[in-house]
Order: sequence, then C-alpha cells, then structure tokens
Amino acid sequence: MQDIETTHALQNLIRLQELQVRQSELRDRVEQTPKEIACLDEELAEKRNMVEKAEAAITHSSKERRLTESEVEDLGRKLSHYREQLMEVKTNTAYQAMLHEIKFVESQISEREDFILEQMLESDELDQKLAEAKSAFQEEENIALARKKELEALVVESDSGLQEVEKERARIQNEIPGEFLARYQRIAAVRDGIAVTKVVNHSCEACHVRLRPQLLAELRTNRQIILCENCNRILYYSDA
Repeated sequence: MQDIETTHALQNLIRLQELQVRQSELRDRVEQTPKEIACLDEELAEKRNMVEKAEAAITHSSKERRLTESEVEDLGRKLSHYREQLMEVKTNTAYQAMLHEIKFVESQISEREDFILEQMLESDELDQKLAEAKSAFQEEENIALARKKELEALVVESDSGLQEVEKERARIQNEIPGEFLARYQRIAAVRDGIAVTKVVNHSCEACHVRLRPQLLAELRTNRQIILCENCNRILYYSDA
C-alpha cells in the first residue's frame, strides 16, 4: 500500500514539475513580449528617421536652390544696370572699371548657375534615397504591425495558459502528501525551481552525473523517492 502511495506521489511530483516549468515558460513569454514590441518600435523609428532625414535633405536642397535662383535674378538685374551705365561713361578709366564690375557679376552668376545645376542633378539622387527610405519604412511597418498582432495574441494565449496551469498546479498539490510536497518545495527553492528530473543515459538529466547501477535498478521501479547523490534532486525513470 505504501509503495502505491509513493508511486502515486512520485507521478504527481513529476506532473507538478512539468507544470512549474510550463508556468515559468509562459511567464517569461508574457514578460518578454513588451520588450520585443519595444524593439520593433525602435527599429521602426530608425526607418522613420531615415525617411525624415531624406525629406529634410530634399527640403534643404530646394530651399538652397530657390535662394540661389533669387540671387541670380538679383545679379542679372545688377548686370543689366551696369551695362546700361557702360554706355554712359565718358572716360577710359571709368569704362575699364565698369567692365571689371560687369565681369565680376558675370562670374558670380556663372558660379551660382553651376551650383543650381549641381542641385538639380543632386535632386534626382535625393528623390531616389527618399523613395528607398519610404519603401524600407513601409516594409518594416508592415512586418512590425503583423508581428505585434502575433505577440498580442500570444500574450492573451499565455495569460489563459497561465490560469489553466495555476489551477492544475493547485489541484495536483492538494493530492500530494505534505511530506513529499515539502521535500519538493525545499529542493526547488535551492535548485532554480527544478526539484524533479528524469534519468537519461544512466545519468541525472539535471547535473549529468552518472548513477550507480544499484540506484538505477531501484529507480526503474519508480516505487520510492530517490534523490540524485550529486544534486539531491528527485529522480525518476522513464522508458520513453
């Protein structure tokens, strides 16, 4: 009768350990989900920033070009005025001075027209960068939104799973004799929550220490509570 009780208690301890591991996995998932969402938002913000930078570059370039075009118009009016004055000068000295001013203004106009041409050529490159940035952002946004939906659904599923696991744990604990449950809880408290572990390849799965043949023979019956001689966890043998 005692062997049957011990066997039943061991089975419940094994199930309790499985539930505790499952509970930890679900809690980790719930805790990690907000962090993953934050990472998605951060990556999306980087792509959005690239779009904003590309747009800002185009705005700056357009502003610079309009300003330069305005300067060219002002210089053009100045040049026309100088040419009109050139026809009215009386001395050779004044004539040469006016020619010098005209050449200087013409050189300024030429420099600004070259700059405008460069800006026009650069505009195509900036438009291409903006298109690429927008495309990358759109792709990232679609991925992020889809992943967020998955994560939100996963949290709901995990919360539901946690509730079921906690109910099952409470039920199992009520079926375990106090002495066995107390031993389980003491071991779990000092072994990172793992108090029960199976035998794999003649070794404790938790600490990997090889077990003595006599201990293995006793474990095969699963009729008594046997502790690993190295880590003191409760051992059980599974044919599977």
